[in-house]
Amino acid sequence: MSQIARFFAFAFVAACGASNGAAIPDSTKGGSTTPPPVAVDSRDWTRFNVDEARSGVFAGTTAITAAALATMQRQQVTLDGTVDASPIYLHGVSVGGATHDVFFVTTSYGKTIAIDANSGATLWEFTPPGYSQWAGTSRITNATPVADPDRTAIYSASPDGHIQKLAVADGHSIWSTTITMLPTREKIASALNYSRGHVIAVTGGYIGDAPPYQGHVVLLDAASGQLLHVWNSLCSDRAGSSIRRRAARVTRRSGVAPAPSSTPRRETSSSPRAMRSGTATRIGATP
Repeated sequence: MSQIARFFAFAFVAACGASNGAAIPDSTKGGSTTPPPVAVDSRDWTRFNVDEARSGVFAGTTAITAAALATMQRQQVTLDGTVDASPIYLHGVSVGGATHDVFFVTTSYGKTIAIDANSGATLWEFTPPGYSQWAGTSRITNATPVADPDRTAIYSASPDGHIQKLAVADGHSIWSTTITMLPTREKIASALNYSRGHVIAVTGGYIGDAPPYQGHVVLLDAASGQLLHVWNSLCSDRAGSSIRRRAARVTRRSGVAPAPSSTPRRETSSSPRAMRSGTATRIGATP
């Protein structure tokens, strides 16, 4: 059975087991906005809904036909956690010194797991630092990871408010960047996206949208992890103005998608800001 067919047939089974929010940069890292070389494989499923625009249209051959249905088999794998997000898939990548077809998933509490698509074996598992502090609590993520175009790294989210770049080869963290100062109130739920050398992430509220929390769209440099721009849904165009303590939804859970044929940019002429106590505070350098 083809690996794309396996992608759709794959089943995941879980193993049982008050200040205002602000997005902040890891300011010590230098950034590069030059996109890496693209190593495209037509059999890859690199993000939620396939592509940058979230079209959901797969251009390759899936091999799922009426004639093939009788030969398809259900593959069930027990994982170290609950997965409430979509898997992504890379064909023929190097993991542990050998070539594998790999599914990558992120659990609700932020573990990212690489799974061999043929055998179902766990190839590696990344556990974010501080995992025990939120495991078993209401702090979760539903964010689907996204693969780098060079196919050597993926990007994932965790409930501590971090986005991390993980090596496909062994799962080690290449960088980790905080995108919120209030992870107990701001949830990273939308699927991550990648566009022209940038990782795009979104924060929103937990169930009930209880304030205080801020909705942000965050742009990270994929090479360094530097936080480049932040769009704040409440007051990105009101420098120094008074902000009501209210919730604002940024985007649907299916994930943010950049506008077609446009360069990722800020929505206002002012620099990125984080909201704090009704004022606008700069958090990034003016480009």
